[in-house]
Order: sequence, then C-alpha cells, then structure tokens
Amino acid sequence: MRFTSTTALAILAYVSGALASPITTTTTTDSVQDLVPIGTETINGIDLVWYGSPEPSSANPHTRLTKAAVEFANANANTKRDCGTNDVKCSGSHKASNGVCQALLSALKANGGNTVSRSPRAVCQGQNNNQCCASWSVEVDGNLLYGDLYDAANKVIGQCNSGGSVSGLARNVNLAGTCATQCLSNRANGCS
Repeated sequence: MRFTSTTALAILAYVSGALASPITTTTTTDSVQDLVPIGTETINGIDLVWYGSPEPSSANPHTRLTKAAVEFANANANTKRDCGTNDVKCSGSHKASNGVCQALLSALKANGGNTVSRSPRAVCQGQNNNQCCASWSVEVDGNLLYGDLYDAANKVIGQCNSGGSVSGLARNVNLAGTCATQCLSNRANGCS
C-alpha cells in the first residue's frame, strides 16, 4: 500500500496529537480535592495535621504522567536564580487568624531540623473555621524539613497581616531543592 505525502502528514498529525494529549503543562499537579490527612502530631502543646495526596494505589492512573509533565514545565520555568526569592502576593479570601498562624510558625521554627516523613502538601494548626495552613503547590521529592516552610510563611505574615488575619502566597519558594508556590491561609488545599 502506498501513502501519499498528504496521507502521511495526516497520519503523523493524528499520532502526534494522540501521543501529546496526555502530557499537558496547563493542568495543575494534584487536584485540590485529593488532599487527605496523612498524619498528626503535637509539638509543645500545638496540634498539627499534615495533608497530602492519597496513596498511589487509590490515585488516578493518569496523575503520574500529568504530574511529571507539570513538574518538568515548572522546573524549566523557574530558574535556580529565581527559586528562593519568596515573592509575596496577598489575598483577601480564605483569611486565617494571625495568632493561629503565629502558633503554626512557632512550631515549625522550633522543630526546624525535623524531617517530614512523607511528602505532604500542607500542614495545619487549629480546627474548622479557626485554622491556619501552610500549603504548597507540588510534592517535594527531597528531604523536606519543617524549617523549610518557615521563611516564606513568615514573609507572608509580615506583608499580608491585615486586621489580625492573613492570607497570601509566596512564589519561587525553595522547598528542599524544589521550586514551588507556598500559601498561608485557613485551608489545606487550593495552593497552585
């Protein structure tokens, strides 16, 4: 069977489109609904709840490929020169109590050398409508330390505290060698 150049180009375009469709840089890493409590601990009387993605066995089978594509795009978009600048942007929604956030930061700073056992995506202090969460946009592959979460969150508090409440994010945060966005608000999910 002979193919004309037009037929060959049409087949190539179809195959290229089919192969390229699962890899997209416009999707976010894990869906915000996927975050579940993965651990709790008490530090100096402060209860912390860690949130992360469900175990891989219960995750969407397409997540791994899409996540890899997004992480590749993020790695190429954020140069090492930019990572660690903690560029803050304040938000008027999902505000957390400044006092609860200060307690969370105190616990993280006091135990800055502790290693997070499994890569979560958020840590919260408090409960229900009176909680403060430090969350981040991607899972971190390196040895994430509690102290890695402190600087950006402290900078958000310093620039976004308004009337005793705070909500904001910092971009280009270096979390154990991974460039990410880190958020500080009253919810564990939604950081992108």
